[in-house]
Amino acid sequence: MAYHLTDFLISLADAEKLKLFREDPERYMAASRLSPQQKQAVRNADRYRISRYSAEEMEQDSMHARLLLKIFTEYDPDGKILNGDEIPVGVPDHDVDHDVDHDVDHNVDHDHNIVQTHDLGDDIAEFSARYSSGYYYDHLFKNDSVKPGGHELVFIGTGINGANHLSSEAVAHLANADRILYCVADLAIERRIQLLNKNTEDLYVFYGDDKPRRETYEQMVDRCLEVLKEHQHVCAVFYGHPGIFVWPSYKAIQLARREGHSAYMLPAVSSLDCLFADVGFDPSRYSCQIVEATDLLVRDRKPDIGASVVIFQVGCVGDLGYNSRGYDRRNVPVLADYLASFYGSDYEVILYEASQYPVCKPKIKKIPISDLVAAKPSGITTMYIPPKKLPEPDEAMLTRLGLKRPEFKEGSWRKA
Repeated sequence: MAYHLTDFLISLADAEKLKLFREDPERYMAASRLSPQQKQAVRNADRYRISRYSAEEMEQDSMHARLLLKIFTEYDPDGKILNGDEIPVGVPDHDVDHDVDHDVDHNVDHDHNIVQTHDLGDDIAEFSARYSSGYYYDHLFKNDSVKPGGHELVFIGTGINGANHLSSEAVAHLANADRILYCVADLAIERRIQLLNKNTEDLYVFYGDDKPRRETYEQMVDRCLEVLKEHQHVCAVFYGHPGIFVWPSYKAIQLARREGHSAYMLPAVSSLDCLFADVGFDPSRYSCQIVEATDLLVRDRKPDIGASVVIFQVGCVGDLGYNSRGYDRRNVPVLADYLASFYGSDYEVILYEASQYPVCKPKIKKIPISDLVAAKPSGITTMYIPPKKLPEPDEAMLTRLGLKRPEFKEGSWRKA
């Protein structure tokens, strides 16, 4: 099977090849042997068709590709849908899910707006030591050491934008690993991993429709530790950053170190990094509050209206399972109502999804909170809320710190 489109996407991570593409896109695509349909998808920055054509190439090599093709064919058998956003596709929730690994069953009667839920019980992380990864690594301040002959487990993040975000440090580890376990949402990066090392294994097999994510994560941890016993150097690869919304990485590192192995993670580009760059706000200005949508609601957290606020997992708020066909967004109205109580329903927010491919742009949409349901956010949609009203400086604290209010003179560059 030829991998012309998928390899084309991977090639754009190379500086010289990216230069050739930018200088003459048509010539480079022709040299990459893209089909007319693939070329048109690239010209149009059509994320849906790029994903579909890549899945067709990767069908024999990737469980994720086969699942995507099944869903694409089910909803769009002839490949004629103009807007692929209407196709409900679930993606692995890395860079998506954190320590609120509570398992809640929802029975929803949409006709009567009745929602029945089971008690969260000890499924909320802090009520159960088993599911809490702690506030920081428990080995940091202990005199533990790697035992002689101990093995190495390294958690790696692919970043968000195809092979472009994979660091040289990560590539070195992947190329030299005895075994690679991976669970990624991008077929181009899956292909890149397979090209770097033939000894790979897909953790995606542990996902199942309507299966609690916590159960999936436990199985991933167990598998990492099983493989670590068998191989000297093991890499576990996750989409985005391996330490943001990836519970298995922290738990596996803790357990591996307790057994005397070396275990750690490498930094990587997350969707949050992409948000700062694409939307254009500095988290150090006005401060920044970062929350997960379900956690915001169930813990009655108050958004700081005087600061920038980032909310993860907007489209799957209150949905703690996994479904390959995406989320039904049944609880998005609850989130909208909650935010409106602090900001007002007309206050404008930004919905954001980072670019998955180097030839596509990020999705950035500005809407009033009242339009949140109609906007149909997905499981990977992040919300950015600009400050509504900056708090006034505390004069007493200014004096105590030896500071004074800045005065801007006429003609200053700060003048609007």
